[in-house]
Amino acid sequence: MAYRYRFDDVQIDVQSFRVFKGGMVLPVEPKALNLLVFLVENRGRLIERREPDRRGLGRRFCYRPRPEPRDRPVTQAVGGRP
Repeated sequence: MAYRYRFDDVQIDVQSFRVFKGGMVLPVEPKALNLLVFLVENRGRLIERREPDRRGLGRRFCYRPRPEPRDRPVTQAVGGRP
């Protein structure tokens, strides 16, 4: 497992458990960061809808059509709509 992931101007530091965008730390909840790391580590493959739930990442990220306001930094970090 890598300790840092980078894409565009986003950096995920797994050791310090922080997400940076443009050099600024983003306020991201641990559960959301775990999901982001899971998705980055599994890029390039189709992830089944229930797989994050089976891995203890929580159902709330898999079944909501829109992210909660507190989850927006992760969505924005990966270039999604807020």
